This record gives sequence, C-alpha cells and structure tokens, in this order.
Amino acid sequence: MRSTHYISTTWPSFKVAPSLLKISLLFSVIIGLAVVLIDLKLLFLLVMGLMVLVFFFARFDLGVFVFVILVPLTIHSPAELHHLISYSLSGILVFSWLLRKLVNAQTFASLNRDLVLFMIFYTLWGVACSLHSNYLTTGLFVTLRQLLFFVIFYALYDWMKSEKEISLIINAMITMGVVASLPAITQLLSTGFSNVFRFGSPMRFGGIYTGVNALGMHLSFILGIAVSKFLYVDLPRKRWSPLILILIISSALFFTFSRSAWLLAGVAITIILFRFKRGRMLVLTAAILLTFIVLFSPQIEEFLGMIVRLESGVTSRDILWKGAVAIIKENPIFGVGPGSFRHFIADYAPRYPWRWPVVGFGGITGGDSHNFFLSRAAEMGVVGLALIFWFLVNYFKIYSRGIHKAKVLKLEHVFFGAAAVVIGALARGFFEGKGIIGGGGISFELFFWFMIAFTLRVDQFSKKELIKQTT
Repeated sequence: MRSTHYISTTWPSFKVAPSLLKISLLFSVIIGLAVVLIDLKLLFLLVMGLMVLVFFFARFDLGVFVFVILVPLTIHSPAELHHLISYSLSGILVFSWLLRKLVNAQTFASLNRDLVLFMIFYTLWGVACSLHSNYLTTGLFVTLRQLLFFVIFYALYDWMKSEKEISLIINAMITMGVVASLPAITQLLSTGFSNVFRFGSPMRFGGIYTGVNALGMHLSFILGIAVSKFLYVDLPRKRWSPLILILIISSALFFTFSRSAWLLAGVAITIILFRFKRGRMLVLTAAILLTFIVLFSPQIEEFLGMIVRLESGVTSRDILWKGAVAIIKENPIFGVGPGSFRHFIADYAPRYPWRWPVVGFGGITGGDSHNFFLSRAAEMGVVGLALIFWFLVNYFKIYSRGIHKAKVLKLEHVFFGAAAVVIGALARGFFEGKGIIGGGGISFELFFWFMIAFTLRVDQFSKKELIKQTT
C-alpha cells in the first residue's frame, strides 16, 4: 500500500497538519529565544554542531528537513552570519550525502541530459563573461557560487528516491512558511489592524525578515505547492486541518503587501484551480465580482488601489529597466559579468528616486534590474539569456511527457503544482531579479529549484520504481 503523508518516518504517529503546526511553533519559540538570549556567534556554533550530529549520527532525511527550514530563514540575518550558516549547512549536507554514497556503495541517480548540458554551458559561459568583465573576481565568485548550488541541487535530487522524500521536502517548506509567518502576524497584531493604512499607504510586515519582498517570495512558493497538495490529497480525504496552515501562510503573505509575490501565488493558484471544475467556477466568479466592483464601486476600487499601491506604479523600476536595456545594447554578447550589474547601473540610470541614492547603490533594491530576464541578459549577454530559455523549454517538455507517470504514482499534486509555481515564478521574474537562477544564491533560489527537482524526479522514475511505488 502507498504510504500516508507523514512528516517523516521518524515520527510515524503524527499526521501532517497537526505535526507541522506543532513543529512550526516549536521552531518559532526556539529561534525567538535563541536570537534574544544567545549571542549570534554562539548560536551559529550550536546550529552547526546540531546539524553535524543530525546528518552524521541520526537521520539524513531529518537533516534535510532542518536544512530546508534554516537556510531560507537566515536570508536577512547579519551578512556574516547568513553566509556562515548557508555555506556551512550546504557543505555539511553535501559532504554527508557524498560520504553516505561512498560508504554504502550506492549508485548516483541519473539526471536529465539537457539539464546537465545546461549546467555545464551556463557555468562555462559564466566564466567567459567574467573574463570579459571589468570585475573578474566578482564574476568568478558568483559563477563558483552558482556551480556549488548546482552540486547542492544534485545532492538533494539524488536523495529524492521516492514519494516519501518529496513529501518530506514539501512538509519542510510548509513548516518553514509557518515559522516565517508567525512573527509577521505577531508584528501585525501588535501594530493593530487600524494602523495598517494609517499613513495612506499600507504598512508592510516582515517579522524576522528585514526585506518583506523576500518573505513574500518564500511564502508565495510555499503557498502554491501547499494549495496543490490540499486540493489533490487532503480535500478528497476530507482532511480540513491543513487549511489552518494555508490560512496562516496566506495571511502573512497578504500583509507583506509584496505585489510580485502576490503575482506568483495568484498565477500558480489560478492554474491549479483551473484543473478542477469547481475551481474554474471559483476563478471566473472572482473575476466577474472584481470587474463589477471596479466598475460600480469607486470606494472599494480606491481601497483596492491603495492596497496594491497603484499610485507608485512599478515603484520606479522602469528607471532600472531602461538602464538594463542600455547595458544590454552596449554589451550584447558577454554582458558586464555575473554579479556586476550594480557596478554599472549608475552610469546608465542617471536619475534616481530618493530611495535609491547613488552612494551605496547595490543594496537590496539596486543589486539587479528588478527584472530577472533583463538582469541575466545585462550580466551574461543574450547568450546567457538564451541558455536559460533553452533550459525552460526543455523543462516544460519534460513536464508534458511526465504527466502519465505522475497520475500512476498519484503525485499530480507535486507534479502539476510544481509546474504551476514555476510559471508563477517566471511571471514574478518580470518585476524581480532574484528567485530563479543567478540572482541571489541558495536562500533565494532553493524553492524554485525544488519545483524543478520534483518534476525531474517523477519523470526519472523507471517502470520498476513505478510498480514499487504503487504496491
């Protein structure tokens, strides 16, 4: 019989929703107390020691579960601590995975040929662009970081041998979403709902994240795959408790007021709902209702405009977009080098809104063009962008031929949900530069590549594995 969706075989008596809520609350309390009561350097040492014990002396899957939670959560901790945690945890994971493979004489999982070629060509092209850049060291560092990320991706992909590992990743993502959401919701409650729109534009709540867009990005990825899991797995079994987790995550996502994150989640959930008759009716009803409101209720229309911040338009992103286009025109083949956009944009975008001063340009808002496609073309030329399009085309080819396997394995919630989230992430990519590839490292890109891994892993299941999985 197929295994039920447990958080892990480590805790077989707890079903998903109750256990994830308990684990999320536990993580929230531990992290909160650690940040308040423990020196950050000591906290780092404790975390690393715990992860070594978990990976090498306990269970590898438990280590992955904690890894998926901790790496994204450190995205806006002090830079030194974030780099130490993300690089150290990644190193522990890869070393532990490789040691287990060698000691147990296990074979390595085959990876899609086109994806392997993409990783090779993208890395080599990154080196070539770095050699033609005025910032050689920056380019090589970013390229090396991307190569190491590909290694981490493969280690996790190789480990995903069955539905159990894929479900564990999804459960870890949902847990991380709840852990990240609770501080933001607490911050909202302490501020008071009446004060959210007190100053005309909405206050934005990020909790432990200093950048609300980063929180919104993580939550939108999680919400998409969580909704897919709920509709395909939990709802047919009449399990309503996972709705609590979805409500917590969606509430925190809403109050980030991150429009790009809303776009990702909206596109993904709309695509997922359209797979169901009632879902299509729900989407069409919502669209008709929204149109009616816009046409016949100026007060509500004004309120909605304030929520989505229509008065700020694209928040001066057009300045960066025009600058990126100018960079591409002058550097069409090799670009300006990986990670070097921030060093050139000041010469191509001479006027700035007050929030993007020339001095110190290159922070969260200035490190990329706030458009994934323009950022990659500006840094790695049209060739680099073409490689990414080649990869995406091959991904959707893999998806189209893997639908049957997903149905046989009863993993449609993973397979279809992952593709919907990927489409949503690409839509978000028109307004943000990070979260897909090459824009911000493992903390930004991990969830996107989990979606890729889910699709590839289901496609790679052999007939023997299909029989094993369904018996």
